[in-house]
Amino acid sequence: MSDKKNKHHLDFEQYVREQRQAFNRLEQVDETALWQQIQPAVQTGSAKGWMIELGTYWKWSIAASIAVLLVSVFYLGQRSAKHPVAKLADYAPTLKQEAESYQQRITQKETTLQVSQLNQAAYQDVFDELAILDSMHQEMLQELPAFSDQQRLIQNLKKYYERKLFLLEKLSREIEKQKKQDYEAEQSTLL
Repeated sequence: MSDKKNKHHLDFEQYVREQRQAFNRLEQVDETALWQQIQPAVQTGSAKGWMIELGTYWKWSIAASIAVLLVSVFYLGQRSAKHPVAKLADYAPTLKQEAESYQQRITQKETTLQVSQLNQAAYQDVFDELAILDSMHQEMLQELPAFSDQQRLIQNLKKYYERKLFLLEKLSREIEKQKKQDYEAEQSTLL
């Protein structure tokens, strides 16, 4: 079988060598005739510029974004003013002061950032992470009575508070970044 392939390969090479002159010859193309055949197939757009086609799912995308925004607003509005620290005092007395300190720092950061007044859609990824984190925290608090390993409980709660502070700091950086971009865009339009 390989001899047969080799023979075809040699025949093809010989054919190419014999036809080299014909392969190297350039054909003249009538550009106007070519363009006349292409032109009817090309749809001319408006002179206003590019048109973005959104497809059929753009309404669903907007509706989903609004739903996520409403759920986030509802969730933030439903967060109780009660601090889970009071419950923790019964289960982890050593964590009470530390948890109060973390909670105070979190509340101060949220107040400074004016979290409740932010456009959550602009910072959706951070708000999604905060919602997941708070949901996990609520689950952990509900499981407090069954939690037997107090040291692990303390570690998990510390991780929660540290992660929440980290996310609020990330939100702060993103807000500053957005303000800087807005300022630069405004300055470039003035020039």
